[in-house]
Amino acid sequence: MAFSALQVQAEENVDVAAPEAILIDRASGNVLYEKNSSTRRDPASLTKLMGLYIATMKLKDDMSITMSDAAYETYDHSSGVLWIQKEETLTVKDAEYASMLMSANDTMAMLAQAVGGDQDSFVAMMNRMAADLQMNDTHFNNIFGLYQEENYASAADLATLTRKALQQPTFAQLFGSSSYILSATNKNSQERVLPNDCQLLRSGAHQYDGITGGKIGSTTEGGYAISASAARNGTELIAVVMGEENAKNAYADVAKLFDYGFRTYQTVTISKDMIKPITVEVKEGRKHIADVIFSADGDFSLLLKGNVPTDTLTAEIQVENDRLLYVYISGAVKSPGVYSYKRPLLVGEVIKDAGGFNSYADSEAINAAAPIEDGLHIHIPYKTDGIGVAVKDDHKIHLNEADEKTLTSLNGIGPAMAAAIIAYRNEHGSFTSVEELKQVKGIGAAKYEKLKDVVDL
Repeated sequence: MAFSALQVQAEENVDVAAPEAILIDRASGNVLYEKNSSTRRDPASLTKLMGLYIATMKLKDDMSITMSDAAYETYDHSSGVLWIQKEETLTVKDAEYASMLMSANDTMAMLAQAVGGDQDSFVAMMNRMAADLQMNDTHFNNIFGLYQEENYASAADLATLTRKALQQPTFAQLFGSSSYILSATNKNSQERVLPNDCQLLRSGAHQYDGITGGKIGSTTEGGYAISASAARNGTELIAVVMGEENAKNAYADVAKLFDYGFRTYQTVTISKDMIKPITVEVKEGRKHIADVIFSADGDFSLLLKGNVPTDTLTAEIQVENDRLLYVYISGAVKSPGVYSYKRPLLVGEVIKDAGGFNSYADSEAINAAAPIEDGLHIHIPYKTDGIGVAVKDDHKIHLNEADEKTLTSLNGIGPAMAAAIIAYRNEHGSFTSVEELKQVKGIGAAKYEKLKDVVDL
């Protein structure tokens, strides 16, 4: 059983100067206001929101990380840094706070290396996460937010990211901190106080009543951008503005969005005592009449427009089949594996979800219009049989197309390791570089050196 979500209509009468802006309800994700929110723009240092979200999931706070020569060479040392030296060691927690509050590029480089091994691998992880979150107007090309044509995001996508990232407690703490004391290190004996660059969280002209988090960034090409959250009277909102000419206007527009949201909407708590049993027709199997009684672990909340008395509320109940259909697809598709669905569908839709046919698929052997059933195994045959199906004119085995049998033809790759490569591909999507092989459990530096020249994408 699921209650239909409130569909909030965006209002256009808020005087926001920013070229792009959006306001959403954190609880539901409903859009309360938007202005060109799908437009792609340079996100500046808001790029770091994605990197920090991944880092907080992958790394432990008390883990020590050290500035390596490789990480030291990835960023411009003239600005946007804390002057971390080579071989200087910080905790992950210190590096995360410095990256969030001060947008420090040197500490971000350390985090990227700790998670991904190098900047390119970490950027690939950022883009995979963006795809998973359906951030369709976002692409990352660096970890810092430096201006590049292929580093862009939309206000709507950044709001989606912020909402998702705030579910991670460590990220929420970073996002909501007004300052942080950076511990002494092996290269610096002094503690350092790091203020949040986002003045919405600091005492002064731009501080916002109810602010719960925020980050600001800017580039000459993209202007100023802010992602922030605020809460009042049980309602929490997320606002994003992009393309402002100066920080003052950016702060003012965020405040206008929050003021509008809190003035116009209210969060109403619905207790289960307020829900009365009703009778509905259930259309699954043979028709019959069933009494539906609300069941929940506790109360739930609704965001409503205007001051609505709770005694006038009525609830629309949608009865859904919670049973999932499971389908296993294997063979000549880009992402074989087990997929689950809430609705009946066709074989062709499963093939699409699995990344589509690869270049050696015998697509004519499959009826794409056939309906699926629970537990169905769809095998996409290859045009040719045996090893070599994923070997092309360059005589290399292509990681994104090879099956287990093909992978075991590689020197040093047995059935277990081949299965591990396939499992990694199923979990993370297609390999974006040969070097990503090092992320597969069991492939160390020595084995990678043997494989790197005989495989490709």
